[in-house]
Amino acid sequence: EWQFEGDEEDVPLFWVKPGSDELTFTLHGELDLDGEATLTKLPIPHFAPGAVIVLDLSELTFVDSSGMRALVLLRRRVNERIGHVLLRKPQANVLRVLRVAGLDQVFHIDCR
Repeated sequence: EWQFEGDEEDVPLFWVKPGSDELTFTLHGELDLDGEATLTKLPIPHFAPGAVIVLDLSELTFVDSSGMRALVLLRRRVNERIGHVLLRKPQANVLRVLRVAGLDQVFHIDCR
């Protein structure tokens, strides 16, 4: 397990737990314009082809349009290079925003 974090102003922090074919990043706090930059820093090229990138949203309290844009761009990067992105355990308010934006039709979302 290792932690990826930028400077103190980068939000959210990521806790990476390598698994068999899943790599889990837990997003904390708010995914907005400030947090967007952190998502672009994920070291995607270093992951094995076929890997599933799991974004654990259980500790994400807010997402806005720039955060959703960052999610879509991350999905594009992952799909082009290695595998796919799964959004796991979004809080009710975050899930509602994702659904209103139609991202539940773009991402696999695991609410368990």
